[in-house]
Amino acid sequence: MPTAKDLISELTEDHRRIDGLCQLIQSTPWGDPRRKRAVGSITAELARHAEAESRFLYPAVRRRVPGGRDLAADGLAEHVRIGHCLTDLAEHEPDDAQFDLLVTRLVFEAHEHAAAQERELFPHLAAAAGAGELPALAESLRAARRPAALGRGVQQPEPGPMERSLSGGRALTPYGAAVRG
Repeated sequence: MPTAKDLISELTEDHRRIDGLCQLIQSTPWGDPRRKRAVGSITAELARHAEAESRFLYPAVRRRVPGGRDLAADGLAEHVRIGHCLTDLAEHEPDDAQFDLLVTRLVFEAHEHAAAQERELFPHLAAAAGAGELPALAESLRAARRPAALGRGVQQPEPGPMERSLSGGRALTPYGAAVRG
């Protein structure tokens, strides 16, 4: 029987997937067209992760953590910075020097976002959350991410700042479907 995970472990797993995608793009040679596809994969994973944080993490932080409103606002500002970087990347080709600079910026921003959460935000939330709250949020997150749940009358949340930034203002699905890649 699988061990029940909580919201923090689910989001930490997202961070590791994003780290792996960042390593992939960094290890692909300059100018290689696979780098553009890797950016599409990173974009989709970051949009999926940002939606999870916007819908499940930040509301819990606002409710439970002292100073949580400011902490959530900081996290959402990081989403916007990452979203701008991804939008800029979509406008460049892998053989463009600007593409490399943007990849470096993206990797830095994504790493800093994950590190700050794992070092500061997650421990504060873990200490402040009620018994059973984080596992229940994880189950809600997993249910929202199940492909079968999409399109069966499950109400989709309004797009957050990163999703709007990535989509040029168009509505995004939780999986980044409107993202250019």
